[in-house]
Amino acid sequence: MPNGDNTTQRTASRQAQGDTASTAIAPDYEVRNITLARGVQFHNDSAGQYAIPDYLVSKIGSDVETLDDGTITYNSDKQHVTFIITQVTAKTDFKTALETPGIHVIYCGHARFGEGMCFGDNDSPGEVWGKGTDSTNGLWRTGFPYIGLPLASDILEHQFTVNPVTGDQDKPASSDCHPHVRNVYSKMQVLDASSFDSNLLSYIGSTDTSNGFWGYDAHSEAGKYERHILVNSGWTSTDVDPMDLGATNMSCKVFCCIGCSTFIHNYPIVRKLKGWTHSGDDSYAYWTTNVTYSSPMTAFYLYRLLTYPTRNDYKPWANSLAYAVRMANQDYVNMGPDVTSQLY
Repeated sequence: MPNGDNTTQRTASRQAQGDTASTAIAPDYEVRNITLARGVQFHNDSAGQYAIPDYLVSKIGSDVETLDDGTITYNSDKQHVTFIITQVTAKTDFKTALETPGIHVIYCGHARFGEGMCFGDNDSPGEVWGKGTDSTNGLWRTGFPYIGLPLASDILEHQFTVNPVTGDQDKPASSDCHPHVRNVYSKMQVLDASSFDSNLLSYIGSTDTSNGFWGYDAHSEAGKYERHILVNSGWTSTDVDPMDLGATNMSCKVFCCIGCSTFIHNYPIVRKLKGWTHSGDDSYAYWTTNVTYSSPMTAFYLYRLLTYPTRNDYKPWANSLAYAVRMANQDYVNMGPDVTSQLY
């Protein structure tokens, strides 16, 4: 029987909250650990009916147990697998999970227009929407070097500092820009500071506005036609290093990134630039294809993962993951006609 890593060890026998008789881990079952990292604005207390473990209990029953420390466990008799789910909200804990061999990491949160995963204790306006105030909050950067951020629906709404590309700099190469920027690359130009909302000046990293900023007008993800400013973002050696992809030793077995349009935002960075590629029964990754209601999609995915109807202990995870993705996508589409994103 395999052992030696955290996916198979069963050295602990923890008890369910309020139950001094039963253990939470079934003997002889493979243990699969899941870290659910909740981004800013997507904490459990705002998830409603899709909070975890509430949603799982409503679908599966009281066999989904919550331990005294908040850990969630479920013994799948059909799979012969014990699932252990830990929820975190700090950027540091997210990075630790990504660097832990053998575990399943799920991010539920904002994609921040491709800048990366974003964390914080609350969603009040401030720096938690940008680089953060300390190592536990703000962006874990995994973006293209240059990203266009909408002025009104992002920077001014969330009130965080940005590092704009100033007009005295050469126009960045198209290949270094986010795909959305490439789509309007020919229209991007140096815009005088006076053409931006005056409140923007409170949120730029440079006080020198004399050379203007690179920017463009286009529809944002919110569907609003508005002015965008080109900002320095990136994924390695960034302003939040070591809280970025480049400084993270990706070692988890699965990374499921549930935010808006993470396939176009982050897939090229993680898979191509970072070079974290799928191999055998390791380094699985899943992304979303469009604007996404993150809490429902996360709940659907977890439910389907836990209820895969076939025994698969100590076997490759591919079939159970494919099942969870396929069924979660069906659940998500069934929410209504305006729901189009899919896990991919």
